[in-house]
Amino acid sequence: MIIYDFDGTLTPYSLPKYEILKNCGYDENEFMSLVKDRMKKDNTSLYIAYFDVYREVLENYGLAFNKDNACFGASQVKFNSGVNDYFRDLQYHNTGLKHIVITSGLKVYVDNTSIAQYLDGIFGTEFNETNGVYTDILELMTSERKVDVIKSLQDTTNAPFENIIYIGDGLTDKDAFCYVHKNGGKAILLCDDKESDTYKQLNKANIIDECFAKNFNKDSMLYKYIKKNIAFK
Repeated sequence: MIIYDFDGTLTPYSLPKYEILKNCGYDENEFMSLVKDRMKKDNTSLYIAYFDVYREVLENYGLAFNKDNACFGASQVKFNSGVNDYFRDLQYHNTGLKHIVITSGLKVYVDNTSIAQYLDGIFGTEFNETNGVYTDILELMTSERKVDVIKSLQDTTNAPFENIIYIGDGLTDKDAFCYVHKNGGKAILLCDDKESDTYKQLNKANIIDECFAKNFNKDSMLYKYIKKNIAFK
């Protein structure tokens, strides 16, 4: 079983890039500036602040926070090189290998991407819904909550830890990396720059088993590693 972070791991950008926010006139830097201000103002977490601001931006532009708007552009999301072919070629019925995505972003968004058909599980932030409009948070996928999901997956599938790989790209994956690595699984960091602070911090923590470039093509080191180290059916 391979468990993946989404943004920055399967996509080339580290933060969610929701097209609906761009249509409201916000680029990533402008939006995140609002999020950081909200974190300070409300003394709240990044995750809570992010979705509070997300909702307010939509409301200010007269848009409902619903499935259609939340998933706008999901089917055209840009992935890292080779991602679609990777999942198509290594899907479960061909390999016996399960692919799970755990994202701090919106689960419904990933549900509507081109790779969803190849995934064996998608976990992410979810909202309660009333009359088609999202209301309060049902599930907030924090860094700590990712570990809970991994524990649950391991319990329900009885997969030995040596057959579990977690692939992520940043410091928000640190808890998941640590849990999988310390229990005998493999923690893989995707990073194009080993001089980056992210690589240095995670490598220093001694919780990374491998580090590869963000490339899923068949001739990539990542693809070759998966083919070599996973026991296919």
